[in-house]
Amino acid sequence: MAKKIGAGGKPQEYNEQNGQYGCRQPKKFKQNTSYSEILAADIIQLPDETFPRSVGAKWANYEIELADGEIVRLQEGSRLHHKEVFAGKGTKIPIREVDRLVEKYGGKAENWQKIKAIGTIEHSNGEIEEIEIHWYEEPQIGRVKLKEKKIRR
Repeated sequence: MAKKIGAGGKPQEYNEQNGQYGCRQPKKFKQNTSYSEILAADIIQLPDETFPRSVGAKWANYEIELADGEIVRLQEGSRLHHKEVFAGKGTKIPIREVDRLVEKYGGKAENWQKIKAIGTIEHSNGEIEEIEIHWYEEPQIGRVKLKEKKIRR
């Protein structure tokens, strides 16, 4: 490759593809890179959270909506693990429905976060299952709209 001296006194390489000096190719991701891998640098890891066996005033056993419409709760004595904030406060990814969340639940738009974690639930028939749960959270409001996203087997 031919080189020439640029304005800063540094040699610049000739790019044969576009016929210009000093032009770098844009960064390309591997073919099989997933969207979540590209955004992984913008995810906030949170500590695991143990759900107590007896629920007191400090803890709420939130209802979780499953894909089939069944409403379940976390199994007492289990824990939420692999917790991550992946949108909202502290990330570069905005929450698309933040205006609706503020209108319906209150709080400040800039404080809402979208969080996911792995949790153990108990179905109404007694079956125990580990699933991925997504929810919205705001410090003054707490957790809202807990939903199953993926079944973990």
